[in-house]
Amino acid sequence: MRLVPRRLTAPAVRILELEDVKLHLRIEPDRTEEDSLLQALILAAESHLDGYSGILGRCMINQQWRVDHDDWEGCVFRLPFPDVSEVAVVYSDADNVEQVVDPTFYERLETPCGTVLRWTDAFSGPSLYDRGDAVRVTMTAGYGPAASDVPDGIIHAAKLLIGGWYENREESVIGAAVSQLPVSLAVKSLLMPFRRVGL
Repeated sequence: MRLVPRRLTAPAVRILELEDVKLHLRIEPDRTEEDSLLQALILAAESHLDGYSGILGRCMINQQWRVDHDDWEGCVFRLPFPDVSEVAVVYSDADNVEQVVDPTFYERLETPCGTVLRWTDAFSGPSLYDRGDAVRVTMTAGYGPAASDVPDGIIHAAKLLIGGWYENREESVIGAAVSQLPVSLAVKSLLMPFRRVGL
């Protein structure tokens, strides 16, 4: 059984700076009365796209996560994200003492559904203590440490999302008829290549 992943360390930077958003929205840099709103919209766009609950099913800027299991799950251990650059595996042995799995006992592979750890033939799967988080995998996932590492399509889609939310501050548009705001076709098209397969 795999438990819900938990983020341990947030990204060090945002995917967009306030200046980038103001330029996109054609807001003069010296106009600051709506800076708090714009910062909130940047965070909302990032939350909408990023991490375990984001619609892309992946991390954008490097961040650290942990996922726990109650067993070794056979020969392949599926991680919740693609683009995993670092992994550490620990487990609670039969006496409930934490042990570290030597990295030579697994290899990190990218598949269409995300990153997996494949145990080598030399790995025997030691006995575990009876607990839901007996095996704990800590990973760093993301395109890289800087906003410039994130693909341009994702960055532009985030700007379009922010622009739509800024111009339409309610969920519905009232005119000749009341209608809900649709998700932009342009946003969907920009994000499609980056959505993890199977989501």
